[in-house]
Amino acid sequence: MRYILAVDRGGTKCDALLVAEDGTVAGRGRCDYSHPESGRGWGGSGRTEQNRSRAVRQSLETWRGGDSLTLVGDTTLAPGDLPAGVDCPIHRRRASEQDIGLALLRDEPGIVALVGTGALLIGRAPKGRVEIMDGLGPALGDYGSAYHIGSLAMRAAARAHWRPRHRTTLAQVVPEACSANVGSPPDFNLIAYSLEHRDRSEIAALAALVDREARAGDAVSQRILAETAGALAENVRDLRDALGEPAATSSDRMDRILQDVPGTPGQGEAAAPAEDPEGLLVGAGSVIAGSDSYWQELAVRVREFAPGMRAVRIRQPAIIGYVLLAARESGWPNAENLPDMLFPP
Repeated sequence: MRYILAVDRGGTKCDALLVAEDGTVAGRGRCDYSHPESGRGWGGSGRTEQNRSRAVRQSLETWRGGDSLTLVGDTTLAPGDLPAGVDCPIHRRRASEQDIGLALLRDEPGIVALVGTGALLIGRAPKGRVEIMDGLGPALGDYGSAYHIGSLAMRAAARAHWRPRHRTTLAQVVPEACSANVGSPPDFNLIAYSLEHRDRSEIAALAALVDREARAGDAVSQRILAETAGALAENVRDLRDALGEPAATSSDRMDRILQDVPGTPGQGEAAAPAEDPEGLLVGAGSVIAGSDSYWQELAVRVREFAPGMRAVRIRQPAIIGYVLLAARESGWPNAENLPDMLFPP
C-alpha cells in the first residue's frame, strides 16, 4: 500500500494528514496556538518546528509502514518523526500554498482564494498563465484574512463605549479571549496587550468569535465580516483583471519604469490579445469554510464585476490540495475522488 503524508504549516496551526492509496485516512495530527505547549514564531505558531513535529508524529504514531511514503508540503521529516521500526522508501514533493490553489482549480481557469490566518489569491488564465496576489503578511496585506477580521474586532471592542452606535458584544468576548492568551490576569488591559508583539495566530483566532457574534445578531460583527469580505473581493477583481491582460515581459516592465522619465520613449513590444479571465472562483481555508455570511458576501461582491464566474466553496481543510497534488502525480486511480472519500459531505 502506498501512502501520502501531507503537512500544511499555517499561521495558526500545523495539520498533518496520512492517506492510504485506498482512500482512507491512516492518521491525522494537528497542533495550534491553543495547545499549552505550542510554540510561537514570527510567521505564526503553525510554522514553528515544535508544532510541525507534534502534528507529524501524531499522524504517524499508529502507522506501521507501507510500500512507499510521499511527503508533500513545505517540510521535511526530522529524526524521530517515523515510528520505531518503520522503514520504507520516502519520496519528497516540496509544495507551497500556490500548489494547493492550482490543485483545487483542477486544471480549470479561475481564481482560488485561500483565506485562513492570512490570505493568498492564485489565478490561472485560460492558456495556463499563473498570477499570484497578496500573501503579504498582516502588516502589508492579508486582506480579508482571519487576522484582518481579528484586528478589526479588537478595534471594535476598544471603541464600543464611545457612542451607542458602536455598541457590540465584541466588547466583552474579545478582551476575555485576549486575556486568556496571557493567563487571564486580573489587571488585564487590552491596550497594553495590543502594544506587545503578539503571535498573529492569537489575533486571527478572534475571527471565529466575530462570526459567532454575527450569527447571533451583533450588527458590528456583521459589518466586520462584510468589510473584510469586500476587501478580498477587491483583490479578486484586481487579479481577474491581471489574468485578462497579457503577461508582462521584461520589456513591458521596463516601459512602466521609463514612463515616469520625461522624454523617454517606450521600448515595449506589441501586446498580445487579452485572455478571457472568466472561470471558477474557488474559496478555501478556515475563514471561508467556517463562515456562511462571509462566503455569501464575497460571492455577491464578486458577482457585481464578474457575473460569469462560478463560485465554489471548499469545505474540506485546505490540506486536501496537497493530497490531490501528490495523488495525481503518483497515478493513484481514485485521485479525483479523494476529497469526498476523506471528508464525506
